[in-house]
Amino acid sequence: MRKFYLILALLLIIPASFCFDCESVNPKKMGSSLTRYSVSGLIELNFDDFSFENVEFNFRGVPHVNVLHHESNMALDIDEYGNQILVFEASNPSENLLWYYEASLSSVAKNEKIENNPPFPYAEEFPDEIKDYLEFTRTANEDDDIKLMASELVTGVSDYLTAIGKISQFVAYGLSYDLSYAGALSDASTVFMEKRGVCVEFSTLAISMLRSVGIPARYVSGYSFTDAGSKECFNFESHSWAEAYVPGHGWVSIDLTYKEFFWINSGHVPLYKSPDLIDISSLLVERRGASSADFVKSNVHSFEIELLQSDESGSDLSLSVSAPQIVAQDSYILINVSINNPTNYWIADTLVSAPIWTVDLINTNHAIPIIIPPMQSLTEYFIFKVPDLGCENFSCYSDANFIFYFGGGEQDFKTVRIGSDFQQKDSLADLLLIAGEDESIIVHDLSVRNIKFNREKFLAQNPVLSFLIKNAGNSIADVDLTIEYAGINITDRIENLLINEERLIEKTLALPSVNGVVPVNLTFESQNQLIVHNSSFIVVKEPDYDISLIKSGELSYSLIIGTDSPVIGTLRVSVNGRQAVFLELSKENSILIEKEYLKDGRNIIEFIIDYSEDNEYYFKVINDYIDYSMSIFEKIRLLIDSIIGFFRIIFSL
Repeated sequence: MRKFYLILALLLIIPASFCFDCESVNPKKMGSSLTRYSVSGLIELNFDDFSFENVEFNFRGVPHVNVLHHESNMALDIDEYGNQILVFEASNPSENLLWYYEASLSSVAKNEKIENNPPFPYAEEFPDEIKDYLEFTRTANEDDDIKLMASELVTGVSDYLTAIGKISQFVAYGLSYDLSYAGALSDASTVFMEKRGVCVEFSTLAISMLRSVGIPARYVSGYSFTDAGSKECFNFESHSWAEAYVPGHGWVSIDLTYKEFFWINSGHVPLYKSPDLIDISSLLVERRGASSADFVKSNVHSFEIELLQSDESGSDLSLSVSAPQIVAQDSYILINVSINNPTNYWIADTLVSAPIWTVDLINTNHAIPIIIPPMQSLTEYFIFKVPDLGCENFSCYSDANFIFYFGGGEQDFKTVRIGSDFQQKDSLADLLLIAGEDESIIVHDLSVRNIKFNREKFLAQNPVLSFLIKNAGNSIADVDLTIEYAGINITDRIENLLINEERLIEKTLALPSVNGVVPVNLTFESQNQLIVHNSSFIVVKEPDYDISLIKSGELSYSLIIGTDSPVIGTLRVSVNGRQAVFLELSKENSILIEKEYLKDGRNIIEFIIDYSEDNEYYFKVINDYIDYSMSIFEKIRLLIDSIIGFFRIIFSL
């Protein structure tokens, strides 16, 4: 135990000596690199009031990449999936178990060099130890819609690596990153339907799609370095990514969230690799043996990971960028990137175009998988939208830098001048024709969500329909929209929906002459894809009878609805914009407005009556005014409340 506390003390001192400049050891920098880490961990198990004998503990989820050195009070072992685990055997221990783990690790980021790129579909037998990674699981479940999309993506693909790249790119850009999904652990069917999530959901869908086309895939749970936060060299957070199996080569990494294909940065520290998802937020303990009860009563499970060193190296690939020297404002530009592989290996890597503030990339994604045969070259095309400089009556210029680089290193860039007096423009259709020559399949995939109206009920104003539409395919989409309601038919066209673009659409509809619930049918059609959504809104009307408002006293009102029929609805009363009263309606309603809602002087009172009768909907707003003079005591109390509120705000800051 003394040794353990000595290690903890050293761990408190070591960070101060090694965190000299985290920017210089940031493993998220693109390029081949070797990164070293210092890792420490602690687990405490409470055995109070429990008895057992001859029990073996397997502590899973131990951080590892390449262990250069490790110390622990348990033995290090390997489980059935090749993960490092700590094993501890005990016979009726009488005190709590305090486990510690300290190690130095190294991680290498480099592109994949593969001797042979197998044919696809792959017809041969996989090794027995790999077959588990073809089976669908609780989270990477089997789904007909997922199978159909995966099959469409790889239609016409004849080699194994390209099939992995097509599916990986689709998932990486087909989902929206949404932090509200953290901890949800959604299955693949849910992810495919909602097209949102965090790293777990990205990995889940990719694994399900890869298995759907016969490619073994597995989860990797662990930590990754992030340059966000304030912990400097310790900026590691829980993360999940995927690996795909390549026959004759082994596992290749794909981080769908970071858009890293066949290359992942060396800031990744895996804890556990498995066929199905493991939640690493809980303690990963497996117990074998006899026990009177579940003795894991309480635990502390923590790791500290610190960067120590990161060394960059070059890439086997070379690239060169070609672009026009000058282009017109408000036009399009085609950039081609030539890539050369001088080796005798297939090389798989990630090609990245750096974000550029002056232009928008419209025909492909900022990071794409690259697969190059031995001793060959290829060209990738990128189309950018050039902005309007706003120069109409005089000449002006702006420079745009186009930078491209590999995950494995090597980069090139071009500076293009945008000129207001340069009139030659290339049409988008012509450029798309050039850029699309290498596409083996065009995938159309739209998603529509957040369909809603600006309010539920309408009396005299027109309804405003809004929705979000996203293009998750690999080509620019034009969408035909049809809106049908109450005998009214509206057709419209959403043009040039760019790859991965999510656009907010708002449509003001004519108010129909009918009353009550109005069903609305929406149809979205793009190429061969058809999406149908149903929604509704309510048209209300003012009643044919009078509603009288009788003021009785300074703050008391009586509301009388002049009808003999039953009344179903609500009454809301607001004073100066603040809701003061809410009640269920009856034929006669007494309303008392509390003084706390009033101010000194003129007060605006709004009565909103919302009710229905025999399936007819009614809606009415009545306005009134109160002139109210505060007493001196009320003014003093209001001043004191304001002072107290001010100091509360100051102290909270």
